[in-house]
Amino acid sequence: SMFFDASLVLRVVALATVKTAHFTLRKVNVFAALIVVNTLHDIHLTQIERMRFSLLHRFLCLQTDGEIAKLTKSA
Repeated sequence: SMFFDASLVLRVVALATVKTAHFTLRKVNVFAALIVVNTLHDIHLTQIERMRFSLLHRFLCLQTDGEIAKLTKSA
């Protein structure tokens, strides 16, 4: 009977250890996934900002070229 109790305790402890490890790994995996998602999001936002800056830069260059063309025509 004592052997049975010890065996049962061992099984319960082993099961609890496995469950704890699984839970911990799942939490770590979720945390790692969040880091990856946040990093990808930051990269995406950076690309959007670059694109906006590029479009703004192009627009300003076109405006400047247009103004220069107007000034040259009127001169």
